[in-house]
Amino acid sequence: MMKTRNLLFVLIAVSLVIAGCNQAKDLANVTFDAEFKADLNCEVPPASFKSGIDGAFAASKTINPLADSTVEKYIDKIKSWEITGVTGEILSVSKEGVNLLGAELEVFSANHSTAWHIPATALFVGQKITFDNGNGQWDTIDAILGEKDVFTVSVNGSTDQDDVTFVIRLIIKTRVTVNPL
Repeated sequence: MMKTRNLLFVLIAVSLVIAGCNQAKDLANVTFDAEFKADLNCEVPPASFKSGIDGAFAASKTINPLADSTVEKYIDKIKSWEITGVTGEILSVSKEGVNLLGAELEVFSANHSTAWHIPATALFVGQKITFDNGNGQWDTIDAILGEKDVFTVSVNGSTDQDDVTFVIRLIIKTRVTVNPL
């Protein structure tokens, strides 16, 4: 009976030490914010006389998470990514009075993909577009970033005018948790 009690005491003590070490290691966690940006240069070619207004455009850009020096420094120590926001901003439009008829924005890697629909809206410099997590898109981007590899953002859609160019800057804001131990 005494041996059983001593063995139980030793097992409890060892469990507490192991749990304490894990908690101490978690205390060493460091968080930092990282932003990933992509300027999507959208170009709607001039209409041909026969076809009339087409308005179609498509643009894509690759993002390398290692381009952020802090991410690169801790890449092998990253415990988790948390998306804190995904936004777009119109940086330039070559004409006034251009309307977006609709578009799809996609973020994808070799293993994951997610997208948002952008509804019809007027395009103007400084316009902000917020991309929410309504269908778990942020969770998918978390998984993409967890791969620690390059990924692609793309947009395609149409406008009510031809022969126009505009730039959409996509910004993915994250909070990264690392354990440098």
